[in-house]
Amino acid sequence: MATATDRGLREKARRLAHRLAWREARSTAPTTVRGTGRMRSVRGLDPQGELDLDRSMDHLTQARAGSHALEPDELWSRRWSASRTAWCLVLDRSGSMDGEALATACLTTAGFWLRAHEQRAVLTFADDVVALGSLGDGRTGEEVLDRVLGLRGRGTTHLAPALRAAADQLGRTSARRRRTVLLSDCRATTPDDVVAAAGLLDELAILAPAADPAAARELARAVDARLETVSAPSDVPAALRRLLD
Repeated sequence: MATATDRGLREKARRLAHRLAWREARSTAPTTVRGTGRMRSVRGLDPQGELDLDRSMDHLTQARAGSHALEPDELWSRRWSASRTAWCLVLDRSGSMDGEALATACLTTAGFWLRAHEQRAVLTFADDVVALGSLGDGRTGEEVLDRVLGLRGRGTTHLAPALRAAADQLGRTSARRRRTVLLSDCRATTPDDVVAAAGLLDELAILAPAADPAAARELARAVDARLETVSAPSDVPAALRRLLD
Protein backbone atom coordinates (compact mmCIF):
# COMPACT_ATOMS: atom_id res chain seq x y z
CA MET A 1 0.00 0.00 0.00
CA ALA A 2 2.82 2.41 0.86
CA THR A 3 4.58 1.51 -2.41
CA ALA A 4 1.49 1.54 -4.61
CA THR A 5 1.78 3.29 -7.97
CA ASP A 6 -1.44 5.14 -7.22
CA ARG A 7 -0.46 8.10 -5.01
CA GLY A 8 -4.06 8.45 -3.84
CA LEU A 9 -4.05 4.87 -2.54
CA ARG A 10 -0.78 5.48 -0.67
CA GLU A 11 -2.19 8.52 1.08
CA LYS A 12 -5.48 6.80 1.93
CA ALA A 13 -3.59 3.91 3.54
CA ARG A 14 -1.48 6.29 5.64
CA ARG A 15 -4.52 8.33 6.73
CA LEU A 16 -6.43 5.20 7.71
CA ALA A 17 -3.49 3.92 9.78
CA HIS A 18 -3.44 7.22 11.68
CA ARG A 19 -7.21 6.97 12.34
CA LEU A 20 -7.20 3.46 13.80
CA ALA A 21 -7.65 3.88 17.54
CA TRP A 22 -6.85 1.52 20.36
CA ARG A 23 -6.42 1.81 24.09
CA GLU A 24 -4.21 -0.11 26.46
CA ALA A 25 -6.19 -2.35 28.77
CA ARG A 26 -5.95 -1.85 32.51
CA SER A 27 -6.30 -5.42 33.54
CA THR A 28 -6.88 -6.30 37.18
CA ALA A 29 -5.28 -9.70 36.67
CA PRO A 30 -2.13 -10.26 38.72
CA THR A 31 1.11 -9.84 36.81
CA THR A 32 4.70 -10.49 37.72
CA VAL A 33 6.83 -7.40 38.30
CA ARG A 34 9.97 -7.88 36.23
CA GLY A 35 13.22 -6.11 35.67
CA THR A 36 14.94 -3.37 37.59
CA GLY A 37 13.69 -0.40 35.63
CA ARG A 38 15.91 2.57 34.93
CA MET A 39 16.73 5.93 36.43
CA ARG A 40 14.60 8.75 35.07
CA SER A 41 14.90 12.49 35.61
CA VAL A 42 11.65 14.38 36.26
CA ARG A 43 10.97 18.07 36.78
CA GLY A 44 10.20 19.17 40.37
CA LEU A 45 10.92 17.72 43.79
CA ASP A 46 9.79 14.10 43.80
CA PRO A 47 9.22 12.75 47.34
CA GLN A 48 9.98 9.23 46.05
CA GLY A 49 13.25 10.26 44.41
CA GLU A 50 16.39 12.27 45.03
CA LEU A 51 17.63 15.64 43.83
CA ASP A 52 19.23 15.51 40.39
CA LEU A 53 22.20 17.77 41.06
CA ASP A 54 23.47 17.75 37.48
CA ARG A 55 20.25 19.15 36.00
CA SER A 56 19.48 21.42 38.97
CA MET A 57 22.95 22.96 39.45
CA ASP A 58 22.46 26.02 37.24
CA HIS A 59 19.31 27.06 39.09
CA LEU A 60 20.92 26.34 42.48
CA THR A 61 23.95 28.48 41.59
CA GLN A 62 21.80 31.35 40.34
CA ALA A 63 19.60 31.23 43.43
CA ARG A 64 22.61 31.30 45.73
CA ALA A 65 24.22 34.18 43.84
CA GLY A 66 20.99 36.18 43.86
CA SER A 67 19.95 35.17 47.40
CA HIS A 68 16.47 34.14 46.31
CA ALA A 69 14.39 31.04 46.88
CA LEU A 70 13.88 28.46 44.18
CA GLU A 71 10.51 27.40 42.81
CA PRO A 72 9.94 23.61 42.97
CA ASP A 73 9.67 23.31 39.18
CA GLU A 74 13.13 24.83 38.77
CA LEU A 75 14.64 21.67 40.26
CA TRP A 76 14.91 18.13 38.90
CA SER A 77 14.60 14.80 40.69
CA ARG A 78 15.84 11.31 39.85
CA ARG A 79 13.88 8.12 40.50
CA TRP A 80 13.79 4.51 39.41
CA SER A 81 10.89 3.54 37.19
CA ALA A 82 9.88 0.78 34.84
CA SER A 83 7.57 0.97 31.84
CA ARG A 84 4.17 -0.55 32.58
CA THR A 85 3.82 -2.55 29.37
CA ALA A 86 6.01 -3.59 26.46
CA TRP A 87 4.40 -4.74 23.22
CA CYS A 88 5.55 -6.95 20.38
CA LEU A 89 3.37 -7.18 17.26
CA VAL A 90 4.04 -10.22 15.09
CA LEU A 91 2.69 -9.81 11.55
CA ASP A 92 2.26 -12.75 9.15
CA ARG A 93 3.20 -11.82 5.57
CA SER A 94 3.16 -15.39 4.17
CA GLY A 95 1.33 -16.42 1.02
CA SER A 96 -1.82 -17.46 2.86
CA MET A 97 -2.18 -13.91 4.25
CA ASP A 98 -2.82 -12.13 0.96
CA GLY A 99 -5.32 -9.60 -0.27
CA GLU A 100 -7.66 -8.13 2.31
CA ALA A 101 -6.32 -10.26 5.17
CA LEU A 102 -2.82 -8.85 4.79
CA ALA A 103 -4.06 -5.30 4.17
CA THR A 104 -6.12 -5.40 7.38
CA ALA A 105 -3.21 -6.85 9.38
CA CYS A 106 -0.81 -4.22 8.03
CA LEU A 107 -3.15 -1.32 8.78
CA THR A 108 -3.74 -2.67 12.29
CA THR A 109 -0.02 -2.98 12.93
CA ALA A 110 0.72 0.50 11.58
CA GLY A 111 -2.02 2.09 13.69
CA PHE A 112 -0.87 0.22 16.79
CA TRP A 113 2.75 1.28 16.27
CA LEU A 114 1.81 4.96 15.89
CA ARG A 115 -0.06 5.00 19.21
CA ALA A 116 2.02 2.73 21.41
CA HIS A 117 4.72 4.20 23.63
CA GLU A 118 8.42 3.63 23.02
CA GLN A 119 8.37 0.09 24.44
CA ARG A 120 7.13 -1.65 21.29
CA ALA A 121 8.47 -3.83 18.51
CA VAL A 122 7.09 -5.04 15.19
CA LEU A 123 8.22 -8.33 13.63
CA THR A 124 7.04 -9.70 10.31
CA PHE A 125 7.49 -13.27 9.14
CA ALA A 126 6.99 -15.74 6.31
CA ASP A 127 9.91 -18.07 5.61
CA ASP A 128 12.11 -15.73 7.69
CA VAL A 129 11.60 -13.22 10.51
CA VAL A 130 12.35 -9.52 9.97
CA ALA A 131 12.27 -6.82 12.65
CA LEU A 132 10.61 -3.76 11.15
CA GLY A 133 10.99 -1.98 14.47
CA SER A 134 12.83 -3.31 17.53
CA LEU A 135 12.62 -2.29 21.16
CA GLY A 136 14.75 0.78 21.69
CA ASP A 137 16.07 1.08 18.13
CA GLY A 138 14.84 4.67 17.78
CA ARG A 139 12.90 4.21 14.56
CA THR A 140 10.27 6.88 13.98
CA GLY A 141 6.59 6.07 13.66
CA GLU A 142 6.44 7.20 10.04
CA GLU A 143 9.48 5.15 9.05
CA VAL A 144 8.01 1.94 10.45
CA LEU A 145 4.56 2.79 9.05
CA ASP A 146 5.97 2.89 5.52
CA ARG A 147 7.81 -0.42 6.02
CA VAL A 148 4.65 -2.10 7.32
CA LEU A 149 2.37 -0.72 4.60
CA GLY A 150 4.89 -1.79 1.95
CA LEU A 151 4.69 -5.51 2.81
CA ARG A 152 3.55 -8.06 0.23
CA GLY A 153 2.25 -11.54 1.00
CA ARG A 154 4.44 -14.42 -0.19
CA GLY A 155 6.34 -17.42 1.15
CA THR A 156 5.77 -20.18 3.68
CA THR A 157 4.61 -19.71 7.28
CA HIS A 158 7.42 -20.22 9.81
CA LEU A 159 5.32 -19.37 12.85
CA ALA A 160 7.40 -20.90 15.67
CA PRO A 161 10.59 -18.91 14.87
CA ALA A 162 8.51 -15.72 14.81
CA LEU A 163 7.11 -16.43 18.28
CA ARG A 164 10.59 -17.21 19.60
CA ALA A 165 11.84 -13.93 18.12
CA ALA A 166 9.03 -12.10 19.93
CA ALA A 167 10.08 -13.71 23.21
CA ASP A 168 13.65 -12.59 22.53
CA GLN A 169 12.53 -9.00 21.85
CA LEU A 170 10.48 -8.80 25.03
CA GLY A 171 13.28 -10.39 27.03
CA ARG A 172 15.28 -7.18 26.51
CA THR A 173 12.85 -4.93 28.37
CA SER A 174 12.38 -4.13 32.04
CA ALA A 175 8.65 -3.49 31.55
CA ARG A 176 6.32 -4.91 34.17
CA ARG A 177 4.08 -6.47 31.52
CA ARG A 178 5.14 -8.09 28.26
CA ARG A 179 2.39 -8.59 25.69
CA THR A 180 2.47 -10.10 22.21
CA VAL A 181 -0.18 -9.54 19.52
CA LEU A 182 -0.04 -12.08 16.69
CA LEU A 183 -1.74 -11.08 13.42
CA SER A 184 -1.96 -14.33 11.49
CA ASP A 185 -4.12 -17.19 10.29
CA CYS A 186 -1.64 -19.40 12.25
CA ARG A 187 -1.43 -21.96 9.44
CA ALA A 188 2.16 -23.04 10.08
CA THR A 189 3.62 -24.84 7.06
CA THR A 190 6.92 -26.05 8.56
CA PRO A 191 7.47 -28.81 11.13
CA ASP A 192 8.16 -27.02 14.40
CA ASP A 193 6.67 -26.88 17.88
CA VAL A 194 4.46 -23.81 17.69
CA VAL A 195 2.82 -24.50 21.05
CA ALA A 196 6.20 -24.66 22.81
CA ALA A 197 7.28 -21.41 21.13
CA ALA A 198 4.05 -19.69 22.17
CA GLY A 199 4.66 -20.92 25.72
CA LEU A 200 7.73 -18.68 25.92
CA LEU A 201 5.47 -15.60 25.85
CA ASP A 202 3.95 -14.08 28.98
CA GLU A 203 0.73 -12.95 27.28
CA LEU A 204 -0.37 -13.81 23.75
CA ALA A 205 -3.35 -12.37 21.89
CA ILE A 206 -4.25 -13.42 18.34
CA LEU A 207 -6.03 -11.35 15.69
CA ALA A 208 -6.97 -13.68 12.83
CA PRO A 209 -8.80 -13.24 9.50
CA ALA A 210 -12.48 -14.12 9.90
CA ALA A 211 -12.45 -16.09 6.65
CA ASP A 212 -9.90 -18.62 7.91
CA PRO A 213 -9.81 -18.83 11.74
CA ALA A 214 -9.55 -22.61 12.34
CA ALA A 215 -5.79 -22.89 12.95
CA ALA A 216 -5.79 -19.70 15.05
CA ARG A 217 -8.59 -21.08 17.24
CA GLU A 218 -6.65 -24.32 17.72
CA LEU A 219 -3.51 -22.48 18.80
CA ALA A 220 -5.47 -20.16 21.11
CA ARG A 221 -7.04 -23.15 22.86
CA ALA A 222 -3.70 -24.92 23.20
CA VAL A 223 -1.91 -22.01 24.90
CA ASP A 224 -4.86 -20.23 26.53
CA ALA A 225 -4.44 -17.16 24.32
CA ARG A 226 -7.14 -14.62 23.59
CA LEU A 227 -8.52 -14.58 20.04
CA GLU A 228 -10.54 -12.19 17.91
CA THR A 229 -11.30 -12.30 14.17
CA VAL A 230 -11.68 -9.42 11.70
CA SER A 231 -12.91 -9.17 8.13
CA ALA A 232 -11.89 -5.60 7.31
CA PRO A 233 -10.13 -2.55 8.84
CA SER A 234 -13.49 -1.26 10.12
CA ASP A 235 -13.65 -4.30 12.44
CA VAL A 236 -10.28 -3.59 14.03
CA PRO A 237 -11.02 -1.01 16.78
CA ALA A 238 -13.79 -3.07 18.38
CA ALA A 239 -11.78 -6.30 18.04
CA LEU A 240 -8.75 -4.73 19.71
CA ARG A 241 -10.87 -3.43 22.57
CA ARG A 242 -12.20 -6.91 23.22
CA LEU A 243 -8.83 -8.54 22.70
CA LEU A 244 -6.85 -6.24 24.99
CA ASP A 245 -9.37 -5.65 27.79
